Amino acid sequence: KGHEMTKFFSLMMVINGLAPILSPIGGSLLLKFTDWRGIFIALTLIGIVLFIANFYFKESLNQRDRLKVPLLQTYGVFGKILRKKKFMLFIAIQTFTMGAMFAYIAASSFIFQDFYSLSPLSYGFCFGANGLAIVIGARLSSLLNERKALKTGLFGTLFASIFVALMLCFKFEVIGVIIAFFLLLLFTGFILPTASSLAMNEGREYAGSASAVLGFCPFFLGGVVSPLVGLGDIFYSTSIVIFVCTLLAFISFVGLKRVA
Repeated sequence: KGHEMTKFFSLMMVINGLAPILSPIGGSLLLKFTDWRGIFIALTLIGIVLFIANFYFKESLNQRDRLKVPLLQTYGVFGKILRKKKFMLFIAIQTFTMGAMFAYIAASSFIFQDFYSLSPLSYGFCFGANGLAIVIGARLSSLLNERKALKTGLFGTLFASIFVALMLCFKFEVIGVIIAFFLLLLFTGFILPTASSLAMNEGREYAGSASAVLGFCPFFLGGVVSPLVGLGDIFYSTSIVIFVCTLLAFISFVGLKRVA
């Protein structure tokens, strides 16, 4: 709990951050030897390996700490979790921050490859570099206390989203767009482990259900914002979606002070 939990989430974010760094590069290299079908074959093989590996993981939660209620009754816990205002505000911060990130993920290939004409390999390196920004941000966040890291990240993403909007709307050179997205994801790295830690600390009484809410909400919003960036001019729609998400995350942070 406390700062130790934040450090744990930061470490987990650093490890997880290797995937978006390496996978686009690996996919780009794979396309040199196969077509798009080969990508899906590779994903299927990875899925099979993960499915088999799942059987070798043992439950780590002590027997005495597990909920001993019928399965259907566990869903009643969600009502208690959702009524915790501070918990839900941390969830909102995490959700809207990841919404901005998903908007970037959904739009980046169209922006960098279709408009700026980057090759698949160049785009892979570009995407990987921006993935590295999250890793760096997560590592730096562990050096600060939770509130300061969260505040830094939220101010940073809000101003970075304005920078992104300027670069996209005025169609600056590709290096400017890359730098803008790098800064956005750098400060995103400050928020994700910190908001996760603070949310789980608020919902620690029902840790499993709290973790489920924490996992569901950001990806649900990701499914909503991803098609939105394709409406109209992708440069304008991406700018708007990212700015609105970062603004709502910041407003949620302001709401924390009122609850406190």
